[in-house]
Amino acid sequence: MLCLCCRTLCSSNTFAQKSEVTTQQLVWLFYYNTITFNKNYFLSTEFFERRYSDPFKSHQSLIRTHLHRQLNPHLDFGIGFTYFLQKPHDPNSTSSFAIPELRPHVELNYKLHTEKFNFHSRLRLENRNFRNTANNELIDGYNTNYRMRFLFSGDVPIVKLKNHLAVKLKVTDEIHFSVAGVYDSGKFDQNRIGISVSVDITKSLSLETGYLNWYQKRPGIDAFYNRHIVRIGINHKINLEKEKSDG
Repeated sequence: MLCLCCRTLCSSNTFAQKSEVTTQQLVWLFYYNTITFNKNYFLSTEFFERRYSDPFKSHQSLIRTHLHRQLNPHLDFGIGFTYFLQKPHDPNSTSSFAIPELRPHVELNYKLHTEKFNFHSRLRLENRNFRNTANNELIDGYNTNYRMRFLFSGDVPIVKLKNHLAVKLKVTDEIHFSVAGVYDSGKFDQNRIGISVSVDITKSLSLETGYLNWYQKRPGIDAFYNRHIVRIGINHKINLEKEKSDG
């Protein structure tokens, strides 16, 4: 995974030398909830508020929920939906115009858990439907695009706490490709490389903060966004199967 990160960074630097790059600073606030119903099914829900750091105004807002079927101890299949609001890409814009996006997706996850580390890889296919606009107003209909996302992440405990709790270091790399539709079909879309630290508060609740570099192609032109992001959020797990057995 680290080798992949290095190669991606080198590719990003190559793009930067040849293309126009706009640098921005943001803060992502999130709440990630996972409800385990039984050994076969679990539901994950994410709330994100993504804001520019200066001025502190909204860039994107989204809610994503996805239901998963456990195929074996390491592999699961998920199907989900995202409601997404895109505000102006310029932090100094005075407009509050928001473009809705409806985004169903399917995904396949591989997870390996050991005492020394955890590894997660994910393949996700998204059907992105952008509301049509004209003169900063929403009009009928949607533009459609399909995107493939490849995620690799790993975490290791760096400090062990009481009651099997820990402080963990996490590294992630996720690359996106546009595969069909109205925007740059068959081309690189973006890459996100991050590092974060999570602290277990309880067995079901942890706090996470870290840094994410978001390098994104701007649709239709030879230009990119290079975004430096501070991520702050809560991870929350609810195991209904355990609660039922305890009851």
